[in-house]
Amino acid sequence: MARTRWPIAVVFVAGLVSNFRGIDNQDLWYDELETAYAVSTQLGQALDPYTTPYYFILQILTLNSSVVTDVTLRGPSAFAMTLAATFVAAATRIATKSPIASLTAGFFFILSPGALRLAQEARPYGFAALGSAIALFLTLRILRRSTPKLWLALSLTVLISTVIAPIVVFYIPTLLVIVVLTKRDLALRFLAYFFWVVPVGIVGLWASTRYSDLRSWLDPPTAIGFRDALIWISTSDVFGLYGATAFALAIVALTLTTREGFRAFVALLAGTALLWLGSLGPMSFWTGRTFIIFLPVLAMAASLAFTTSWVRSLAVLILLAIFAQPSHAYLREAGNRGTSWQSVSSDVSPLVRPGDRTADRLLFLAVHHYQPDLVLPLVESSLAPDIWTTAPPPCTAKIEVGGTSELQYFICRDSIVN
Repeated sequence: MARTRWPIAVVFVAGLVSNFRGIDNQDLWYDELETAYAVSTQLGQALDPYTTPYYFILQILTLNSSVVTDVTLRGPSAFAMTLAATFVAAATRIATKSPIASLTAGFFFILSPGALRLAQEARPYGFAALGSAIALFLTLRILRRSTPKLWLALSLTVLISTVIAPIVVFYIPTLLVIVVLTKRDLALRFLAYFFWVVPVGIVGLWASTRYSDLRSWLDPPTAIGFRDALIWISTSDVFGLYGATAFALAIVALTLTTREGFRAFVALLAGTALLWLGSLGPMSFWTGRTFIIFLPVLAMAASLAFTTSWVRSLAVLILLAIFAQPSHAYLREAGNRGTSWQSVSSDVSPLVRPGDRTADRLLFLAVHHYQPDLVLPLVESSLAPDIWTTAPPPCTAKIEVGGTSELQYFICRDSIVN
């Protein structure tokens, strides 16, 4: 048994190195600044309440919000994504008993540009990937030996993961199809252990109508937009980077080379179809990063073509590493996530006077995180605009304090003295 487990340890170490290297090269971007604000304040002030369980976990991991930095906020995502790759390798070992396929699957996951992007982000996607990977591992164990403990563990894993990252609920059809195509007689038991989907779905539908404005920037998917789904699984929202799409297409093609891989491909289509349908409702989820929940199945399915030949496996891994390297280098390169909020807040700091305010939520969040000793309250009013607008009423006067080619930043000052 030990002879087939060493690849899992190798994947774990490689995942740690990959996901933590350069993790602080980029300033936090807008969504991460919301995370920083929620973690360092009362959770009731969070702009996106459906993410509160994730914020609560980060509060614990940052020692009751006493160490809120870029690294401590992103570190849990990097570690979760590393564990996800490890569970993918372990799941593949169960499915194939092949150390070659196990190692290959883990490295397919690590090399995926989308996995690296979301591993270095203070958002719940790393936890979503981890929950999906553990669920795949448990499902394959159940297919070998069905026990009530394993079924309960699977159901609770998906439920808890859904609470932390609601997008995991779209992963359930993929698991169901894997069960049906492998051992059809277990389908009814699967449905019985996932009875909680009905009440959770009702609550989710209600929440999507109440908080639809939080995701109003996402349009419902179109029929032709369905073609992007399989590429997004391994690239997330960085599919435009050099080599990323080639990597994605190669991984998908490899899943079609074996019968078991093709079954997994069908399972992925089932999950993607539900995600497509769900995004036609009041709250769209149709964005590249949502598809990270399907990456564990895709990575395992692609590895099934490599169960007997180390030479073929290493050759393909080297080729895919060449495809992925430019994307990985870009993602780690400083300044590639847009505005440097640390620089903006630093430039604004000496210009702020007592009594100044800002109506720009982006500026407010940046100052709150990067200049915690600076007092610059946020103007809150029914007239306040969306997050991308600067200096609206109720400011009676405003003064420009800098900006970039993207936006100009203002503070509100009732009395401006030249």
